[in-house]
Amino acid sequence: MNATERVQLILELLDGKATAAELAARHGIDEQELLAWRDTWLAGARAAAQPRVASRRLLMVGAVMGAALLGLVSREALAATCAAPASFTSLGLNYFCPNDPAIASEVNNNTAQLVNLMQQKLGTGWGAADAGVATAGITTSSAVVNGASTLTGNVTVGSASNVSFGNTTRQMLNLWSSTYGVGVQTNTLYLRSGGNFAWYVGGVHSNAEFDPGGGVEAMRLTANGALAVRGLKQSDSTTLSPKPYELQRLIVESTPATVGVAVPIDVASLNAMCRDDDGCEYDITMLNFDNSGAVASRTGHLFLSEFTSEWRTNSDAQGTDSNGAVSEISAWDCYFGDFNFSSDTNNGRIDTGPGFGLLNVKGGSYPDNTTVCRLIFRD
Repeated sequence: MNATERVQLILELLDGKATAAELAARHGIDEQELLAWRDTWLAGARAAAQPRVASRRLLMVGAVMGAALLGLVSREALAATCAAPASFTSLGLNYFCPNDPAIASEVNNNTAQLVNLMQQKLGTGWGAADAGVATAGITTSSAVVNGASTLTGNVTVGSASNVSFGNTTRQMLNLWSSTYGVGVQTNTLYLRSGGNFAWYVGGVHSNAEFDPGGGVEAMRLTANGALAVRGLKQSDSTTLSPKPYELQRLIVESTPATVGVAVPIDVASLNAMCRDDDGCEYDITMLNFDNSGAVASRTGHLFLSEFTSEWRTNSDAQGTDSNGAVSEISAWDCYFGDFNFSSDTNNGRIDTGPGFGLLNVKGGSYPDNTTVCRLIFRD
């Protein structure tokens, strides 16, 4: 409201055309503020109307009040020349031009309108005295939030809505820092884990590793890449209990580069596959033995005892690991057994410690420079 409009209100009040309360309500201003304008205007007018012979004190008062009123009018006239931005008017906010005095009613209106807008976006719980936003929920028709935001409580997406992450390749969800997350790379959707993956049916959350929380573990993928599916086990007359069984492969080769040298097999991997309830299947294969690329193979089933160092195959080959005596099975020039020795290049093999090995026999029935021995274990 500029100075001219204020003077008009003061004149209406002085003429008795309306009461201060009526004028304040009609123009959205504070009644006490209107009365203050009236008193200021009257003081200036009275001082200016005193005769020249009036006391020096009254003349000074009149000069000061008149100057104040004229200054107000000049500032308001200047302020009235600027236009409010559309962003203010569209939100129902008052805009203050340069040198425009702030009116209490207009400032209060802006504050009330901002609170109303925030509650529309963040819910009526907005405004709690904390560093973030405390709200029972966010309801918007088209929400855009820029910058980092922290929400406490549940977030629900409406049934007709979806969550979009745009069309750039990156890790979109961080579930525990960036070590556990979900992302997209070229032609690939990936899940990232710092250890294992597990799939549960039913149950509730449990912090314990591989604990389905009263539900059923349908499948797991361990940190070493072994996939385990749900199996069942019955011991004596007890009821069936779930037991995961791994699906994995281990392939060991001895090429012409190591002919005559015992190649040790990774102990931990072989134990994980074959030292359990169901043992493991194996193939002993000989490749390119006639320089044609052909493959010859023998298949069997290997059980490594869960409790001792004993081992046995379905063909009744057996032995005791790490007992000083070598036990082995063979397929042509390829030997597998509980032996280890890597410095002897002339088929040397001994059983001085735990573990198994593969030997591509030197000087055997097939050419040393082309024959490859390959062991394939399947769990």
